Amino acid sequence: MHNQSRASSWHVLIVQSGQETKARDLLNEWGRVETYLPMRRYWKRETRGSKRVRVATESALYQGYLFFRCDLSEIGASLCVAKSGASSVLMFDGVPAQVPNSFISLLVKAEDLGKWDETLAEAERFASLIGKQVKIKDGVLAGFMATILSAHGQEKVYAETIGARPIRTVLDVSELVA
Repeated sequence: MHNQSRASSWHVLIVQSGQETKARDLLNEWGRVETYLPMRRYWKRETRGSKRVRVATESALYQGYLFFRCDLSEIGASLCVAKSGASSVLMFDGVPAQVPNSFISLLVKAEDLGKWDETLAEAERFASLIGKQVKIKDGVLAGFMATILSAHGQEKVYAETIGARPIRTVLDVSELVA
């Protein structure tokens, strides 16, 4: 975070959806403004060869928007737009809209607490299932009950038994019903 004068205010750049991190990086490289881009983390299904796998993915919480702080009377909104590759600054009544510091603080606090990290919530949920019986909903073992022995990263769990048989195997958490 850069030192900013008292006249600095938070504003919003409107960028092409999916280009938020690029705009943030360009402004950070320039060094004359402070940026904040709240991120959301979630699972995305991808096909790799013949297998469908889940991959942890990040994207902007507010797609198409980037928060930035500077004294626009010194730098100018058009220069911030040009340096970031954004399309414009969010305006209200013909002037750049100001975002209260308290709102940015709330966003930072929520992000630090993992409020928008769906992967973390799922990992915690499956960690709480250790030692419990779950039903397998997908795959070759669909319909069987399994006893969870331990978590294996954030995507897999070790099953101790399948049905009444003592079989140790690794299952994808997306295949289970708690």
